[in-house]
Amino acid sequence: MAISFGRAVNGFSRLRERKLILPSIGEATFLVAALAPVLALLTLPIPVLDDGGLHLGSASALQYLLAGDFPEMLEWRPGAPPNVVADLVLLVLLQVLPPIWALKVVVAAILLGFAFAARQLVMATGVAAPWATMLLPFAWHRPLAMGFLGFSAAVALALVAISLVLGCPTRPPVRPLAALLAVTWLTHLVPALIGTAVCFAVVVAGTVASRQSGAELRLRRPLRDMVLASIPVLLLTLTFTALNPPGSAAVQPGSVARRIVSVVGMIKADVSSVPAEYAIYGLAAAILYVLTGAILLVRLRGGWRVRPVDALLVSALFGFVAAVLLPDAISGGGSYLGLRIALFPPLLLAAWVAAHL
Repeated sequence: MAISFGRAVNGFSRLRERKLILPSIGEATFLVAALAPVLALLTLPIPVLDDGGLHLGSASALQYLLAGDFPEMLEWRPGAPPNVVADLVLLVLLQVLPPIWALKVVVAAILLGFAFAARQLVMATGVAAPWATMLLPFAWHRPLAMGFLGFSAAVALALVAISLVLGCPTRPPVRPLAALLAVTWLTHLVPALIGTAVCFAVVVAGTVASRQSGAELRLRRPLRDMVLASIPVLLLTLTFTALNPPGSAAVQPGSVARRIVSVVGMIKADVSSVPAEYAIYGLAAAILYVLTGAILLVRLRGGWRVRPVDALLVSALFGFVAAVLLPDAISGGGSYLGLRIALFPPLLLAAWVAAHL
């Protein structure tokens, strides 16, 4: 009896050590993947960002505007621009740092914010935080390489907003969510609208899942809370649209078939326009799709029951379609729409897959 008890204790100890080691390895992998692009950025003499100089110029123009300089060239326009936060942050940093380092600090904050947002999103699905490593290959995405600082920062904010709703899909936190979505909108319009739409999808999926489990819950209350949380984004969007009516739309370049390949192959979401990287991201896409198919097969065989996280899968599918079909630009309403939207499907799909691992 004593020997059997001793073996049981030893077995339990080995199992406990194994459980402690595996999370530590996962955490280390996550930290390395999160910090690698930041360290690479800080060691570069000059970060190569297409619109980096444009943002520095906008921050300088904002400083002149606030000081009242060059009134014949700069003037206030009514309304809140949906991409002002990045330039405001740069303006503050330029008071204490040289331009190159101000730009580096902003991009480093975006990369770290993306890692944090990926971690929050994955934990909100109910799995261990290190699985967020699956999202990190898209931290330094092509829009960030193009210098779309406001958009890239808003992507991280939108992921955090989605994680808030995933944590309590039947009772979304109205005030924190409204504030976060408003800040996301002021950082960039597109991620704010996508994040809001995904939050609505999570609320619907969460309510359906609760009803399937036997809970007496109506969709009206969660939707009401979600509508209340969306009011700031709705008002800001309507005001911006009224003051800047959208004009003509420009079709995305290339055939529909070519756009499908670039979106489904995750070429538009990769780090840069270097063709050598297409195969790497194509392989990542293939792995994600194989895992998605296997998970779907297992869940269908076991009798499909809706889960709140399934909203991420549905949203990713809609994102793929939108990235292919929506126009490339709308006069007065933004440009590179397909490129921007194409970043979200891989992130949402990776989070959905991670939730099942």
